[in-house]
Parts: sequence; structure tokens; C-alpha cells
Amino acid sequence: MPDYADVETQVAALETIRQPLADAIITEMRRNPFWADRYGERGEAQARKDVQHNINYLIAALRMDSPESLADYYRWLRGALVYRGISTQHLRETLDWTERFMRELLPPPAWQRIEKTQLAGCGGLDYSKAPAQAVQEVAAGLATRATQRLIDNQMLNPLHRQVCHRDLIYHLSYLADSLEFDAPEMFYRYVVWLGDFLEKHNVSRTGVRNGLDALQLEGRLVLPADVLVRFNLTEQG
Repeated sequence: MPDYADVETQVAALETIRQPLADAIITEMRRNPFWADRYGERGEAQARKDVQHNINYLIAALRMDSPESLADYYRWLRGALVYRGISTQHLRETLDWTERFMRELLPPPAWQRIEKTQLAGCGGLDYSKAPAQAVQEVAAGLATRATQRLIDNQMLNPLHRQVCHRDLIYHLSYLADSLEFDAPEMFYRYVVWLGDFLEKHNVSRTGVRNGLDALQLEGRLVLPADVLVRFNLTEQG
């Protein structure tokens, strides 16, 4: 049996799953029309490259026994991606898929050794600024309450609860990113793009406004006023 306490044995195991890991992640991305609509085939090709880069940095972190170096990389990657229209939540989803498929594809003893470094690396996506942290801390519960508000007000079919909740989490992630990077226009551009995306698929952009209004109303008790005001900047969207 391979000695998975040896770092190079862990690295060898990772090398064997490069292609199937990329294939599995791309399959998950294709389930969300966001990726194809916004980035097309070039985006998918780049995503495959990014999976390889992520493995390379994980391997480097294992060899250096430095989980923090992987966190630094993901922190840097997030900083690059948000200016290309990809939210922290989208990146976090791809890393969740990475963890899930590594767990499935790697021999259990190998994953047990690698897991600590991979999970520590994902900590690099936590926000450093208080307003963004405030959004991150309440995002899941806030999205749940806002979704229920839309259902109660007959603005949302209950059958669409799961998709709506996911989309509201995206809204909050773009909001948090705009706060983390002091870039209000980041959130506004996303809302405008989303409205155009929905209209292209014969869905009224009114749903975007309703969702943002629900988040703002439910957020009054859990978010600071200087965060809530950001919702007002999107009214033209």
C-alpha cells in the first residue's frame, strides 16, 4: 500500500486525477447558465486551465507544508476574478466541487492527508473588511428570509424556492465583493447584466428588483445602514 504520509505520494495521487477532476467541475458549471452566457466556450477552456493551476498551487502548498500559501493564492485569485464579473460565491462553489470530487476520486488515505491543506486554503475567501464580513455572516439566513417574503407576497412560485435562494446568495456575494474592494460599480454592473440576461431568456427583469427589495427589507435588522444603501444604487438596473 502506498505511504500517503509521504508528500510525494500525495502529489502522485493528485496527478492521476487532473483530467477527471476538471471534467467533473466543468459538468457542474454547465448546470448553471451563468457560465455559458457570460463567458462562452473560451470561459470553459479557461476554467479547465484554472483547475490545473489550483492543483499546482495545492501541490506547492503540500510540499512546503504551508496551507497559508494556498489561502494566499485563492485570495489573489478572487481579487482577479471579481473584476471579470465572477463573484466570490461562484469561486467558492467551484472549490466546494473541487473538495467533493477530490474526496470521490482520491484514495481515502490520500484525501485525509490533503484535506486539511485544501480546506485551509479556502479560508482565503473570507473577507477582511467589516462591511463585507457583515454581509457574509448573514447571507444564508437573509437569503432564506427574503425568499420566503417573495413567496408570501406571491411574487415567487414555491417550486422555484431553491433557485431563488441560490440567486439571492449570488446577489449578496456581489454586494460583499463591492464592499471588500471599495467598488460600488461592481454590484451595479452585475445587476444590469442580470436584467439583460433574464430578458434574453424571456424573463422579466422585475424579478431582479423584487429580489433586491426583499433582501433590503429583510436586511434592515441585520445589516448596517451603509450597506443597505448600496441596494438603492441599483434602482436603474
